[in-house]
Amino acid sequence: MAWTVPRAWPGETIYILGGGASMRPAHADRLASAGARMVAINEAGLTLAPDADILLFSDRRWYTENRHRLGLYRGPRLVRAGRTQMPTAPGERPVLGIRTDARAAFSEAPDAVAGACTGGRAINLAAHVTGPGGRVALLGFDMRPGRWHRAHPWETPADNYAARFISALRAMAPHLARFGVEVVNATPGSALDCFPIVDPEEVLP
Repeated sequence: MAWTVPRAWPGETIYILGGGASMRPAHADRLASAGARMVAINEAGLTLAPDADILLFSDRRWYTENRHRLGLYRGPRLVRAGRTQMPTAPGERPVLGIRTDARAAFSEAPDAVAGACTGGRAINLAAHVTGPGGRVALLGFDMRPGRWHRAHPWETPADNYAARFISALRAMAPHLARFGVEVVNATPGSALDCFPIVDPEEVLP
């Protein structure tokens, strides 16, 4: 089911929960208690923030491996960023699909996202939802090997972080600024240096 992202939370702060080793369950609990807007990536939407506003994934392999666990997510929007739609069997929860624009550093079109990794696509998605004047806060964006969970049986190649993911986010950063969306990286020690790094306590509600 193709999805065009609505400007649902204009000017609000949206928290993106990533997979880095620094991600803390207590931070997710605090956000949930405060009713904060959350985009949870992959496992974060199944175990840390099952009521997140959006669970976003990209990898078809992740969907195949976790299809039997998707009932853990209780939030309203299960979304896949990818070039093709994700088929679902009768009775299964539908997956909203948003296309990826591999040629762009940032997509202003609300039916597409850019980015070389799900984290980057989540930032572009959050920018659509909050629009100019909004803010995006990143948690668990270590951008180096290591995860807070062991749910995936595969590892991201170490050189992908610098060679692909970080370089794509550096290219996206000036477009986000021109679009009017502030991005802060609440991941102390993160290798991602194109957004201001802040202590989580500065941005958590």
